[in-house]
Amino acid sequence: MSRKIKLTFVFLLLLLMKSFAQTDFPVLTGPYLGQSPPSDNPKLFALGVISTGFDTEHCTFSPDGRECFYSIQIGYFETILWMRVLDGQWTQPEVAPFCGKYYTGFPSFHPDGSKLFFHSFRPDSNKIEPSDKARIWYVEKTNGTWGEPKLLGPEINGKGSVSGPSLTKDGTLYFAQWQDDKRELAVKSELINGVYQKPTPLPKEINATESQFHFAISPDESFLIIPIGRRDEIAGGGRNYYVSFKNDKNEWSELIDIGEKIRELKSGSFPSISADGKYFFFQARASIEFTKQVENEFNYADLKNSLLSNPAYDRGAIYWIKASFIEELRPLE
Repeated sequence: MSRKIKLTFVFLLLLLMKSFAQTDFPVLTGPYLGQSPPSDNPKLFALGVISTGFDTEHCTFSPDGRECFYSIQIGYFETILWMRVLDGQWTQPEVAPFCGKYYTGFPSFHPDGSKLFFHSFRPDSNKIEPSDKARIWYVEKTNGTWGEPKLLGPEINGKGSVSGPSLTKDGTLYFAQWQDDKRELAVKSELINGVYQKPTPLPKEINATESQFHFAISPDESFLIIPIGRRDEIAGGGRNYYVSFKNDKNEWSELIDIGEKIRELKSGSFPSISADGKYFFFQARASIEFTKQVENEFNYADLKNSLLSNPAYDRGAIYWIKASFIEELRPLE
């Protein structure tokens, strides 16, 4: 099934919405920015709000559904944007209060919503220069306000670069960790008495290539979704999302292609699962048909607005889909 977005339609939408113009930002109310829930097929998420001309990467919502954090890439710089519900409606996107200066991305909530984890090259509090490796930080919410970033302990950040934090309901932390042999492995660290333990690599079924990164663990820790490149079934050698299931014996299955309806969207590298487990969010490139003519002539201001209204054909957008199809891929015991 084709999901191409015709530019003529998008341009007309631009004229109606006026995009991110400060006085004309659309009124958004209700769960998930007021977007109509997806079906069993992927659906572009929040056109002109989350999915824009920015290279949009990873999107996550707080467990109570009242905050949204998502990361964007601008050239070689990555940062996190933030939206929240105030007075019953969603605010305009803004740079998260702990971001904007240092390369920072992949926001992931603690299961109770009290903490937000992310990777960053920001320096320690007593230093000026950025770190020479990515490390995992977190911020805590107190009385409705996010505090200053805190660096996780040496068990997590004491080796090579680490990235892509993802958490389960009991606080277990999954992330990618560079090894001495230059491989990037998927690892996990259990939270015991409030302290994260020494990470352990996930089995070879998941660490199947030289580089594992930006994966997502389900809230109940029953499956993990990971982007893998250079597999035979991917046209053009890109990346595709795969799932591995954990059984009652704590054994992980071989990686399973997540399916054609995801793969046909030229998938990217940023999966996430909603806190209630109902939705799968993922990065993909929006498929766009070109048009030779638009209804009204554009001036420069229109073109700038268009950048924030429309996905670009060569950049990431966010899609979502009901997550129930994933369990149907679980192999029979």
